[in-house]
Amino acid sequence: MSHARAAGLAWRHVVWFTALLPETRFPALIDELTAMVDDISPRLTVALADLAAACAGTTPDTPLLGWSNGPNPLLASGGSR
Repeated sequence: MSHARAAGLAWRHVVWFTALLPETRFPALIDELTAMVDDISPRLTVALADLAAACAGTTPDTPLLGWSNGPNPLLASGGSR
């Protein structure tokens, strides 16, 4: 399984479990995930911003997917981490 595909699958789990929370927990969750993402990968900050937007009721600009037509944006900025 490619790293991009695994990341897409893991992200779908994040979105699913976020949807199960009461809306009042969204800000705290975003804060907790932001603290984790800052230590893990700056590339995930875009996905986290999209999750925050979705929690606020707007459509994400750049959904995190494990696939793409052409170069995968997760891998385009260097490496397959």
